[in-house]
Amino acid sequence: MAKLLPDIVNFKPLTAGEHTERELLLQLQQGLPDTYTVFHHLHVTMARAVSDQHGELDVVVMNRAGDLAALEIKAGELTFDQAGAFKRYGNALKDVAHQSRRQFGQLLERIRQRGWRIRLHHYLTLPHQRVAADDESLSYPRERIIDSEECRDLPGEIQRKLGSGMDDPRLREDIQRFMLNWLGLSLDVTALSQRLGQQVRAISGGLATWVPRIHAPSGVVRVRATAGSGKTQLALGLLEEAVEMRQRAAYVCFNRPLADHLAEIAPSRKHGVEVATFHQICWEHAGRPAAGSLDFKQVTSTYLADACQQAADLDLLVIDEMQDLHADWVQSLLTRLKATGRLGHDAVHTLFRAPADERA
Repeated sequence: MAKLLPDIVNFKPLTAGEHTERELLLQLQQGLPDTYTVFHHLHVTMARAVSDQHGELDVVVMNRAGDLAALEIKAGELTFDQAGAFKRYGNALKDVAHQSRRQFGQLLERIRQRGWRIRLHHYLTLPHQRVAADDESLSYPRERIIDSEECRDLPGEIQRKLGSGMDDPRLREDIQRFMLNWLGLSLDVTALSQRLGQQVRAISGGLATWVPRIHAPSGVVRVRATAGSGKTQLALGLLEEAVEMRQRAAYVCFNRPLADHLAEIAPSRKHGVEVATFHQICWEHAGRPAAGSLDFKQVTSTYLADACQQAADLDLLVIDEMQDLHADWVQSLLTRLKATGRLGHDAVHTLFRAPADERA
């Protein structure tokens, strides 16, 4: 049994002509061997500079070599005269010959554009009319007409006219994808990433907009939020604001990769902004000892012991990843603020800044 694409279950005939087409499709499906594929109701589009051309192919049969037979099915009665072949639809006559030539030409052009070396036949199929064996017209050679007598064994007629051909699975698959409008789509990760970035900025923008407007008498603003909610944007905004106001600011976290990332996008030290991990601060306080003689436990203890003697030099302090910092570490950082408030130990992201009246 031939493969019928798309599934005929979605073909709901409404007219006598459509019922005839359905019967012929079932006859082809059941009568042709599984080396054949039958396509039906294919929409054809030709891209033109002025306006695109559109058409529809009733039935196209493909053998195992990829050769195609296009069947233009015209149920009911056709009229042939010197002007061509016509079919009446209500009160209007439709030029079947012109329609057939256009649709066949569109399919042929598309196949040539693809570079496929296949045979393409076109048959005017007349399930309700007889044509004498020796009768033909200039537009329609007799061997390109399948009349009602031949439609009784349409599968056999197609096999005799089209043949089975040499098997070419790769070409058949390419033609099938082409006929069914399958496009080789792949996810554009870059475009998706950019779109997600836009969405995150749009959603998280409120945090960076509204938090700086909050007035806290203690000078402490505590933000508890999940990843992607805009904490980094908020921190950057505050650091940039500090630079504009000629204030000294510091961003301190526990994770070195995070500090390195912020250092790339935040204002630099020459603008009065310090970005570092807590252990980097301890290391610098110890005189930047060489790696071979570095004892983090020792330099941390030294920094904590000297913290109470440090002069308050910061107008803004941003502490990130506070859940990873010990309480005495945070307390040592607070001594650098010109004005401090109470510390909430349950804070995930805490921003400390001096009161407005102490910003000079």
